Amino acid sequence: MPRLLHLSLVLLLASFAFPAASAILIVENGQLMGARNVLVQSQLYDVTFVDGTCADLFSNCDEESDFVFSWTDPEQALAARAALLDQVFLGEFDSQPERTNGCSSEAYCSVSFPIQKLGSPEGVGVAITTNYEDEAQDNATSQGGGSRTHDTTNVPYQTYAVWSGPLAPAAVPISPLVGVLVSAGLVATSRRGFSCAPPP
Repeated sequence: MPRLLHLSLVLLLASFAFPAASAILIVENGQLMGARNVLVQSQLYDVTFVDGTCADLFSNCDEESDFVFSWTDPEQALAARAALLDQVFLGEFDSQPERTNGCSSEAYCSVSFPIQKLGSPEGVGVAITTNYEDEAQDNATSQGGGSRTHDTTNVPYQTYAVWSGPLAPAAVPISPLVGVLVSAGLVATSRRGFSCAPPP
């Protein structure tokens, strides 16, 4: 097999062996406050869980530009909801929803974020991810209508997800092992000379 082709195959296989970095959970005093580097489609975002009103948390919550994810791209909004279950509500935070900031219900925690301005002056459409104590009930496909002034502070099973980003395109990190393989391959190739022809 030609040396350059062999080296290319090694690099290709190595790239599959080392997946993209996972989200970094933000935990304070045992409470899940949010996460950094959450992968949504091919972009990274940060998210924090905060109580309050949509108007207070999302720049008045009355224009599409106030929303990081929008109903105009439903697949992206759905991916953001799913990312919370797949990358953030993990381990003890999956089975103990009351440990998510803004939620105190042991049964479930519904995290929402606005995606659409509705017809009425106060109306807003929200995407909802619900993390249940029973993982089998988890749901990341719900949408609902709400009010810009609805306050989640005194609702034990609701809080908002405040997204920021996109931060940067998500890239597959090159492992130190890949670097060693590349270096070894280049050294071996340089000693023998570059050639696409099979050895004699």
